Amino acid sequence: MRGIFNLCQDQVQRYGAPRRGCTALLFYFCCLTCSPTALAGDLISSAVVFMYHRFGESSYPSTNIRMEQFKAHLDEIQGGGYEVMPLAEIVAAFRHKETLPDRAIALSVDDAFLSVHDKAWPLLNKAGLPFTLFVATDAIDTKRPGYMSWGQLRALAAAGVTIGSQTGSHPHLPAVTQARLDEELSR
Repeated sequence: MRGIFNLCQDQVQRYGAPRRGCTALLFYFCCLTCSPTALAGDLISSAVVFMYHRFGESSYPSTNIRMEQFKAHLDEIQGGGYEVMPLAEIVAAFRHKETLPDRAIALSVDDAFLSVHDKAWPLLNKAGLPFTLFVATDAIDTKRPGYMSWGQLRALAAAGVTIGSQTGSHPHLPAVTQARLDEELSR
């Protein structure tokens, strides 16, 4: 994990201090890598999950990763001795208390923005790296600009990308009733 830490440190030096949410994520990541037993309890394995939203969309800096940053992540992941696994396999290993490979990583992308399809997917596909894409379906159903289409999602699924649900309208889940949660998850 030292390579990932160096990558984060390099990004801070190159692009400046991370925003508030990124700082919390960086702190959480450091806690996970520095003291996995303190957070994992009786787990016999650990994994790091990288979560992305937008790729190369400078209009949305809080949820965007610059393409040069993303390429640096991929270079480190591919050359750093990490085992990139589908997220579902990592979750299944935790559920069954199975041992994961050392340096296990999963890649996760939220929201199904068009830049995932147009910018990230070609690089991930070329590298042969599995990832999970979580989709809030209302944006797809209403053909909201900047989001993928159902056809693009089907093409990614046919190519081996795992597609997961992120509810219909992407509400803040702790604030919704059980009935609304059930309705959101059914879409």
